[in-house]
Amino acid sequence: MSLVYKTSDFAEAFEAGKLMTYQEAADFLHLSTRTIEKYVDNGVLPVYKNHISNKTFIDKTDLLKIMGSKVKREKQVIVYCRAAGLPERGSRHESAPTRLQAQVDRVMNYCTNSGIIVDKVIKEIGPANSFKDRPGIDEIFELVLRRRVSMIVIESSDRLARWASAELFEKFFSWYNVKLLIINQVWDMPEYREEVKDDLANILIDAKRQMGDLPKEDKKRKTTP
Repeated sequence: MSLVYKTSDFAEAFEAGKLMTYQEAADFLHLSTRTIEKYVDNGVLPVYKNHISNKTFIDKTDLLKIMGSKVKREKQVIVYCRAAGLPERGSRHESAPTRLQAQVDRVMNYCTNSGIIVDKVIKEIGPANSFKDRPGIDEIFELVLRRRVSMIVIESSDRLARWASAELFEKFFSWYNVKLLIINQVWDMPEYREEVKDDLANILIDAKRQMGDLPKEDKKRKTTP
């Protein structure tokens, strides 16, 4: 059973509310529909009725609050944020520290609205295609290996890593029963698009060097670590 909670069906990050059927709600929380019905009967989950179709729905925001309350408090809920060290990038030409803090604010606001209590925020500036000089990742590995983490919240899947490395993170967390909450599956933020372009350029240069098309002494396309 997958322990990765993905909210990719939000039209944009932090969109308020999405109505779901009882079955969709059960699948999202990995519970039975009978348990969802009990939550509704006991007043834990409010429901919304479409008076035209006479169907009853549950707001996804309320499900996120349930999910947050289910997390065992003897372990930590961690928010992880990363900004690439590409200066003056993004739609407003903001510096990496400014973009990083804005990301932290967005994720913390999301957790607050979803009823998720955050114990620790780990943030750092660094590339997605390398784990060198990324102490935040080292700290996450240590905490997970010590079984001190119950959930990790990230804004998008590429905040930890990109491409196949991101899938390895998901597998690693599942081995240690750590829930990974990915707020937005789409890399639609301007600075994230800039990061991807930079990564792809470096991959092409590395590939040419490995194939002998570039002298070994040629410099790699320079980015700020």
